Amino acid sequence: MASRAGIFAILCLAGACSAKDDKSASTAALERHRAKPVQAAASVPGDATGDRIIFTSAVREGIWYQASAYRVRSVVPRASITPTFDLPAIARKEDVNEGYCADLRAPLTPEGKWARARGWRVNAEAIFGGLTLVNVLRAYSYGQAAITCGEIDGRVIVFDHGKPIATIIAGEVAGGTTIQAFGHPEGGGLRLENHHGDAPFGDLFVTGRDIEIRPLPSADTVCNGKWTVPNIFDKPITQARRILAKAGWKPITAPPPIVEIQPDGSLDFQEDEDWTILYRSGVKEAIYCANTNYCGFRYGARGATLYVETEGKLVTLYSADCPGIGA
Repeated sequence: MASRAGIFAILCLAGACSAKDDKSASTAALERHRAKPVQAAASVPGDATGDRIIFTSAVREGIWYQASAYRVRSVVPRASITPTFDLPAIARKEDVNEGYCADLRAPLTPEGKWARARGWRVNAEAIFGGLTLVNVLRAYSYGQAAITCGEIDGRVIVFDHGKPIATIIAGEVAGGTTIQAFGHPEGGGLRLENHHGDAPFGDLFVTGRDIEIRPLPSADTVCNGKWTVPNIFDKPITQARRILAKAGWKPITAPPPIVEIQPDGSLDFQEDEDWTILYRSGVKEAIYCANTNYCGFRYGARGATLYVETEGKLVTLYSADCPGIGA
């Protein structure tokens, strides 16, 4: 499966994105000095299969729990934030196929480096509201031909001044699914996704000493509050485009797909077929399809451009290109 970075590079080429690359600024923020995490005392080896779940959640939805100096709770079904004051050391097993599922970069935060030193793989890091969040996992699980990837015993550890204070779990705990990506909507929260290719399921807010996972809002603002994007996550593009149109986002017609036809009359690639079917059905804003049902679309509103991405025919991601502002 193509990476999101690669897909959005294609999108930007197609739509002449004006957003500036803020990678250096993000890296600088992550690399700034922070307190060294306290060493955990417990050590838990992996079992024979390496997939034993270490963290489980017994907390109830909507109930506040004390986590060191913070209170934590989730009001999102199937997502929990649990007080956790330790990260056990585990036996790390090398995996030659790991590059299929992850960027094998070294962790940037002291907390991420500490987690890696204790045997955990680190997949994502974020600094938010004075806290550090680190996605850790025991190992990756692979789908057919390593096209789809899951996480074994994966979740997000919340650190306060280097000390673990809470664990965020989302989805099916036994399946090892977890939060793998972070985004910053203009609403002020930290957007949480359960897995690459999944739609976001909620936003994390830090208010004073309260940490709370809340449901997605009915709409987001983009371009410094100048435009509104309705919640179209987990909706088929045929429905999402109607919702966007009511909010002022009109389809931007793209050139028809150029495909090669085989001697038997079939199209050259499956993605060409998906793209062609969409285009012929009237969804002419489709600008690519990569792999099966992994497609991108463009919409416009008063000079701004909205890029929408689907996987499995459902909307999982969008990004706005704002005139004179950037994404």
